[in-house]
Amino acid sequence: MSISHTMSSQSHGTNAEAVALPRRSSQLVGWFGWYLEWYLRKNFHSLALHRSPPPNLPADVPVVVYVNHASWWDPLIALWLAKHLMPGRLLFAPFDAEALASYPIFEKLGFFGVDQASRRGAAQFLITSRAILANPGTSIWMTPEGRFCDPRDVSVPFRPGLAHLAEDMHRGVLLPLALEYSFWEERRPEILIKFGNPIDCDDDHVLTKAQWNERLHSALRTTQSELATASIARSTAEFQVLLGGREGVGGIYEGMRKIRARITGRNYRAAHSDKLGRS
Repeated sequence: MSISHTMSSQSHGTNAEAVALPRRSSQLVGWFGWYLEWYLRKNFHSLALHRSPPPNLPADVPVVVYVNHASWWDPLIALWLAKHLMPGRLLFAPFDAEALASYPIFEKLGFFGVDQASRRGAAQFLITSRAILANPGTSIWMTPEGRFCDPRDVSVPFRPGLAHLAEDMHRGVLLPLALEYSFWEERRPEILIKFGNPIDCDDDHVLTKAQWNERLHSALRTTQSELATASIARSTAEFQVLLGGREGVGGIYEGMRKIRARITGRNYRAAHSDKLGRS
């Protein structure tokens, strides 16, 4: 879900309505959503939202969600969040063309390949993005770092793609989203997310690309730092569990714990603690 490039000025003359949107199979999206629910529950203890959800925006307002690139899981988390927190919007996301060849299923889930090594690929990204955002009920999710980065390293610069897109939009909202995967008390990790304050393009349409880059970078890094502080504190009160996963150790040891509880008459509890437990 990464994008890195230098935009070409030739893309500004393209008619967005004449450009075909990336392929998206509603049937496959529906099936994959069901599978993803099971897959995330299997591999994580919880998916938890820090404080408030994203703003409820009218369908005709273009939305770009930009996320720090913490791990291989990021595209899957984006799919789940888009479905459950922005159900009225279709997700589209740029994906490195080389990487997409290794995961062809994503091509029918709204992901579109971008050649990160050429100006032509950069221009095509902007053309495709403009076409997507011209359609009501859509959103673009992207990772402007362009590579995997530690979620608490706020020094990593952004690639220029996001700033070019922001300058090109003139209308719409850019929404920072911080994401990290943390081990708390359970065997499986927690997925922790936090939305930052939305940035309205209408208010900042006069910014240069460099100014856009600085503002967008600062907004996401601030959101990441706030999420890191909450994660370190491990305060359940700071989070709302959106998806509860598996609890306990599992296997033979978990079976022995159940038997011992029955023999001793104690209540059996799979979780090690009550932090981010199932609601």
